[in-house]
Amino acid sequence: MTRRPNPIARLPCAIFTISPGRPVSFGAWPFITDLRSGSFTGSSGEQALIGAAAVQMGNFYGLPTSVGAGMTDAKLPDAQYGLVKALTFSLAAHAGANRVCEFGGMLGSRS
Repeated sequence: MTRRPNPIARLPCAIFTISPGRPVSFGAWPFITDLRSGSFTGSSGEQALIGAAAVQMGNFYGLPTSVGAGMTDAKLPDAQYGLVKALTFSLAAHAGANRVCEFGGMLGSRS
């Protein structure tokens, strides 16, 4: 997370220099990787927390924020699917996200 403030500081400066008054949105989509398989874990608690932290960083700099939430490792739309989506969406919303993506959801692979 120590590398985020530098690009955040440069991005609005570059956009405002090229096109003054153009709106800017901070769309950080951080992902956590499962160390055993190398795949991303869209429904882990760490994923929800790092997404909320990214939203709070964007809010700190006064930028509209967008974050991916609602991805799940569930293989079918069942109770796990609903619970994970509800928790990740609510955490992103409570963190102050202006836009939450993946509302339709993303299921885990069946392999």
